[in-house]
Amino acid sequence: MAEEKAQPEAVEEPQQQEESLDDILADFDQQMQPAQHQQPQEPDRLANIEQHIAQQQQQQIRADIDSEMNKLKGLNDALANLDTRDLEGLVTARVQQDPRIGNAFSQRFSNPAAWEKVLHGMSKDLGKLFERPDPGVSEDQKAMRAAVESQPDITEPDTPSSKDLNNMNDAEFERYKESLM
Repeated sequence: MAEEKAQPEAVEEPQQQEESLDDILADFDQQMQPAQHQQPQEPDRLANIEQHIAQQQQQQIRADIDSEMNKLKGLNDALANLDTRDLEGLVTARVQQDPRIGNAFSQRFSNPAAWEKVLHGMSKDLGKLFERPDPGVSEDQKAMRAAVESQPDITEPDTPSSKDLNNMNDAEFERYKESLM
C-alpha cells in the first residue's frame, strides 16, 4: 500500500462582510443563552402556566393601550391623523415626565372618571402640538401681504424700486447708499 501524505489544506481567510444589525443582535442572543443541558428535563408545568398567563396579560395590556390611544385620537381633531404608535410614543414620554399618568392608567378600571379626565387633559395638551393655525388669522395675513405687494412702487425717476433694492447684492447696495450721501 502506498502511503499518502496528507497535505495541509490552504486556510482561507474569511471575507470581511458587514453584518447587519439584526445579524449582530442574533449572535448576541445566541451568546447570552444559557448552555442547553444534555439531558432532557421534564417540562415545568407551573412555569408553562405562568408564562402563558404573562403572555395573555401582555396581549390584554397591548389591546387596552391601543383602545386608549384610539379614544385619545377621538377626543381631539388635531390628533386624529396621527399613527397610533406615534401617539403612544408621545404619551409614553408624558408618562416618563409625570408618573401620575401611568398610575391613572393602571387604575382606569377602579376609577374610570379620573382616567377620563386625564385623557381629556392629555388630548388638549398633545393637541396643541399639532394644531393648525387659525384659518381667520392666515386669511388676514394673506390679505395684508397681497395688499402690500399690490401697491405700486412710487419712486423718483432715478431711484430703484423696493424690488430692485431687495434684489441688490451687498456691494450694489453699499454703492447705492454712498450715492445718497
